Amino acid sequence: MIQDDASLFHNCLLALFLIAPPTFLSLTFLQAPYGKHHRPGWGPNLPPPLAWLLMESPTLWLTLLLFPHGIHSHNPKAQTLITPFLLHYFNRTIIYPLRLLFTPSKRTASGFPLSVALMAFVFNLLNSYLQARSISHYHPHYTSSGFFWFRFFIGLLVFLCGMGINVWADRILLRLKSEGKGYVVPRGGLFDLVACPNYFGEIVEWLGWAVMTWSWAGLGFFLYTFANLGPRARANRRWYLEKFGEDYPKQRKGVEMAAKKSRKRGKSESASDDYNNEYEEVENDYDDDGEEDDFDDDSGEEGDGQNVTDDEDDGTREHSEWKNDEMEQLEKEYRDLHHQEL
Repeated sequence: MIQDDASLFHNCLLALFLIAPPTFLSLTFLQAPYGKHHRPGWGPNLPPPLAWLLMESPTLWLTLLLFPHGIHSHNPKAQTLITPFLLHYFNRTIIYPLRLLFTPSKRTASGFPLSVALMAFVFNLLNSYLQARSISHYHPHYTSSGFFWFRFFIGLLVFLCGMGINVWADRILLRLKSEGKGYVVPRGGLFDLVACPNYFGEIVEWLGWAVMTWSWAGLGFFLYTFANLGPRARANRRWYLEKFGEDYPKQRKGVEMAAKKSRKRGKSESASDDYNNEYEEVENDYDDDGEEDDFDDDSGEEGDGQNVTDDEDDGTREHSEWKNDEMEQLEKEYRDLHHQEL
């Protein structure tokens, strides 16, 4: 029996790593049909609150069922380690569906395909089994006390930061939904940096979990989370761009926190503005000079704007050539700057 469980655990762990790459590739081209990407053809639909409750439920009942049967189940370290996992899924399985239930919005409401909920249910069975058994039975690092707590607190800090971002972003999105205006562009906080702070926060959470647990099961879950949510975040960004066009900030990424890029972009945009301003000044100088020449010509008692001397004609050509040279130089510098940004 013990050998059977060990074999099952290792096979499930291998499966977790093997399904991540095809998940990433498939979701890059085809999005799960719920929320913004809901579309017909995926079978009957469930109310979203019920779908979230059912498909996430194994993370609570299966974890609590399996955990006491592990050889480390009474170890305070194991009990401490499983707590953040249960905390996250208590929010996702109980609190979040209740918030959905009490935040109705007819303008954005759409069903949740039963087929998608069943696939998520099966994955949560797999993952809950792996995380619960890994921590309560197969975890090898409970003996080194100092290193354990060091990893735990570092990972817990990352986990709590990610969970805070995730819960905050969900609250903002639900508040916008409750206003009954349909889909709008979220603004403020991390929404100004990434398209989906809720997905970004969840990815950060499970990175912290991988550090806390220091296990293959934790690492596999983090990689699968990124494979699942990364492509969906990029698809959401494309959806926003298609729906809102110029009203959607194009500098926002999917889930990649591009703070460094943002600073670089800020510098380059500032330089671009300088070039644009200089370009406009050259144009304005030329236009002003041109207006003065026309005014002088038209002010002659006999002039009609067409009587120009040879010297004036040479000056005009020279001025025009100077203007063209300046414009070409500025355009070249702007193209070089744009190339560096890319």
